[in-house]
Amino acid sequence: MPSDVTAASLSSELDTAHNDAWIIYATAKGIDLGACFMSQGLNDSTASWNTIAQVSRAIYGYSNA
Repeated sequence: MPSDVTAASLSSELDTAHNDAWIIYATAKGIDLGACFMSQGLNDSTASWNTIAQVSRAIYGYSNA
């Protein structure tokens, strides 16, 4: 995230489940964004976190386009 962005997040991880929730306050369009990702039955921890990061970047990018 850029240094001027105010955000809050909470993540949790088990062997086969990852959860991540975040909120970004006052994006460039003047809106707040929030998302929650929940998963279960995972085989690849790295792929899960990479997918969450990729989708989060896309949401943030769309909100600032």
